[in-house]
Amino acid sequence: MVFVICSIKLNSVMRKINLITLFCFLFQMSFAQNTSKSGSTIQMVGESEIVKVFGLTVMQNYFQQNCTAVYSMLNDEVISFENGTKFNKTSFTAKDFCSVSPVKQGFDYASYLQNYQPEVLDYQQFLSRYPDFKTILPIAEGDYFFNGSAGRKGSTDYFQAADMTRFLVRKDTNGQWKIISM
Repeated sequence: MVFVICSIKLNSVMRKINLITLFCFLFQMSFAQNTSKSGSTIQMVGESEIVKVFGLTVMQNYFQQNCTAVYSMLNDEVISFENGTKFNKTSFTAKDFCSVSPVKQGFDYASYLQNYQPEVLDYQQFLSRYPDFKTILPIAEGDYFFNGSAGRKGSTDYFQAADMTRFLVRKDTNGQWKIISM
């Protein structure tokens, strides 16, 4: 009997906490909208932060030598930044992709976070900084650029293949972020 009463009180408290959490989230999100310069689109401010977390997850997997996880984050077709060459994910490309780590030996993820300041650029920011890529890459509104090799002033170079730490991401049809170009 005491267990049932305590359980009911606990469930009631948990419902209140869940409702308060939901209310706070909705309240916060209502202020987290940003209208573009044209005033025609509304975009959630937090989306670039989600992309940053995605990018940092890729970086952490590089440091942990977990190529399989990184490879799973690639789109089915990936385009090279260098020349626009397309490659499809296959067992051969997985082996080729995983044969080289972009990280030099002797560095870890914790020190990476202290020495690097990864940045995320939205579609407009990317095109204004790198206008020449418009002709090579199929970048579209809603895509983001993650630069994981942006070092802090005076930082040591951790990468032997820094091009693998810079990539474009896009949501797939299931709403999952995928690397579409690197």
